[in-house]
Amino acid sequence: MCASLFKYLPPDRTDVLRNHSLRNTQFDALNDPFEAAPAFDRPNEEQIRESHLRMIVAEVEKQFPSSPREIRDSEIEARRVTFPAFRDLLVQPSTWQNAPAKLQKDLSVTYGTICFGGSGNNMLMWSHYADSLRGYVIEFDSEHPLFRNARKVKYSTERPRVKYQENAPEAFYLCKSSQWCYEDESRMFLPLANAPSVGIDKYGAPLHLWEFDPAAVKSIILGERIQDDARRAIVDAYSKDYRRHARLKFASRHESEFRIVIDDILKT
Repeated sequence: MCASLFKYLPPDRTDVLRNHSLRNTQFDALNDPFEAAPAFDRPNEEQIRESHLRMIVAEVEKQFPSSPREIRDSEIEARRVTFPAFRDLLVQPSTWQNAPAKLQKDLSVTYGTICFGGSGNNMLMWSHYADSLRGYVIEFDSEHPLFRNARKVKYSTERPRVKYQENAPEAFYLCKSSQWCYEDESRMFLPLANAPSVGIDKYGAPLHLWEFDPAAVKSIILGERIQDDARRAIVDAYSKDYRRHARLKFASRHESEFRIVIDDILKT
């Protein structure tokens, strides 16, 4: 984990600084449609048969917990006739075609993620997430206790795969296509229940906010093309809550090279 985590923000999100809060975003509301949606390996006949037997045994044990063993065994045997229908359901292509989206949707009811970049001078990040240098970046101290659960994302040309009836490991939450590697991302997974809902986004998804400690902020970086109203709002928030422990910086285009230069602002 690098010493800092960077949150890129557009100019209309100065409320993040005023309210000390970031969105804990559901997986199905992120900009990568493959988030938390691994491919599934389809089961073979033996696996389906074993799964069906486990299912009916569990049903019988729950319905007849006090019955003699021979009665429960007889009931289990009687329910084996449902296997063909169970198998037909599992071998339907639509079952597995829809499985990634279903898992993503199910997880999005319970968990969200907060994403950070790995540097403050990433040209593509400034362009894609901070309105082409019209927005700003918050630099967080990754050593602060708030970020103890932050994890680095791994990038791959291979989509994560989950075996039939296997619990998806944490690694698949942290794997993205190599096309996203420019983000150099770290992320935290947080229960949505720990972040109150304050409304809905433009797609109808609930907005859950996670509150951060202003003392976790190391710097605030203004983009070169930021407009006066956004600049004033950021400087006001900085003066009120961040001046004692964070630096105010300025990101600009290098005069002769394709790179972003970050300097301290001595006077605001």
